[in-house]
Amino acid sequence: MTLEARVRLREGAEISITDAGTVHLRASVFSYSFDSFSSGTIAALQQMAERFVVEDELDDLVIANDGDFGVIGWKKTLAMFVRAGFLEREYGSDQRVLFRMIPDALPMVADGIDVYPSTVVSLSRFAVARVVDRTIEIESPRSGWRIVCEDPSAVAFLSVIATPRLLSTQLQEAGKIGLSADGAAAFVSALASAGMVVAHDSEEASSPEDRDTLAQWSTADLLFHERSRVGRTQRPFGGTYPFQDSAVLPTPFVREAAETSIELAVPSDSLDSSAAAFFDVLESRRSVREFDDENPITKNELSELLWRTVRVRKLYEDNYGGVVDRPYPSGGAVHELDVHVAVRLVAGLDPGLYRYNPIENVLVPVAGDSPEFRMWMSAVPPWPQIDSLPQATLVISARFGRAMWKYQSMAYALILKNAGVLLQTLYLAVTALNLGGCALGAGDSERFSSLAGLDPYEESSVSEFAIGRPAAELTPSFTIEFGATTIRTDGGEVSHD
Repeated sequence: MTLEARVRLREGAEISITDAGTVHLRASVFSYSFDSFSSGTIAALQQMAERFVVEDELDDLVIANDGDFGVIGWKKTLAMFVRAGFLEREYGSDQRVLFRMIPDALPMVADGIDVYPSTVVSLSRFAVARVVDRTIEIESPRSGWRIVCEDPSAVAFLSVIATPRLLSTQLQEAGKIGLSADGAAAFVSALASAGMVVAHDSEEASSPEDRDTLAQWSTADLLFHERSRVGRTQRPFGGTYPFQDSAVLPTPFVREAAETSIELAVPSDSLDSSAAAFFDVLESRRSVREFDDENPITKNELSELLWRTVRVRKLYEDNYGGVVDRPYPSGGAVHELDVHVAVRLVAGLDPGLYRYNPIENVLVPVAGDSPEFRMWMSAVPPWPQIDSLPQATLVISARFGRAMWKYQSMAYALILKNAGVLLQTLYLAVTALNLGGCALGAGDSERFSSLAGLDPYEESSVSEFAIGRPAAELTPSFTIEFGATTIRTDGGEVSHD
């Protein structure tokens, strides 16, 4: 068959063009406007918004509108749209679609490589194949792409490239499974550009994924990390209530009463002063999402919060990476978590990203104020109170190797448990200091690592905690209603209709 590459705007993307020629493009939660597109480029975009189009046809359309030199600008625009994650690709013929490449990230993220017939390649150990809508879909935590195998021969070819060999040798075997050499070459090239194929120094050499930083990651852990954070995927995320239109019912909080229940005594208020003070803090803890920008927190208040919660009290060296004593507990006393402070408005500090050094109790500037920093920080929550952003965000990052060098199978789960312990510690500390705080449900690990200049497989963010001076008048506590039961969250009694 004659193999063709076809492109279209990604599913869910919308394009609109004004009479003045301005192009508005929306995809996922992102929107962009372009004013400098030529008539040929606009015509090509309109075609891609409607259907898959062969790239040669788009070139001809641009040339017809803009002339021969117009195609040079068009090629740059097309490449920009691919990098931005706006386009899907399809490979095949009129009679047979071989596979499709679907972007998941905005902008596109992939640890891709270039491969040639003389390259020794194999399928990445992080590549995962699963059934989606009756087709085999391949994804990887190292990629923002998904590859949908529309033809069984593409699925069968995965077994051919599972073993590291010369690509030229692998392509020769494609015919045995009903796949042309051109189709196999396009398939491997797509997998490689999506970060799902690795190159070896020789057929006997180990995979680069089994050396250095990547070696510490299991496929399950890395997939969980990347798919539970923002950065390498923009799939539906967060409180979307995916089963509200299905027959699946929510799990109720209240269990049925048991006749064998044993009544427990309600604690008395006769506590010594230290215990009473602690339980007062515990009872008054709440999530604060509204802050007073006329009276921001100060550098000294931030300093006290960090010193009280995450400083290093003692450090013990040994032959196993050492153990650490800090105010909050950590599995095995490994203490793989660090704290970065993203400052928007703190009296005594310039806006920017800082790393807290818990041994010396100092802030180390990492990234200054910039459009990239502001875009990342404003998107960190996503924040429910758009008119009252956090004055600072404590970004909890993990140096994964400290936990993964010791623990197997449970390492990433342990990291998240430790992060949860630290979040509760921060909650109690901000309450005791009369500050406001709120744990955040998501964050962009990819952009954080980029801003901080970190290898995302060595260290990246796993959780965030917003802080600031509470607004003088906070929005009243909300009320949740489920059917006939009303639960008040402002301390009132539970009432039943």
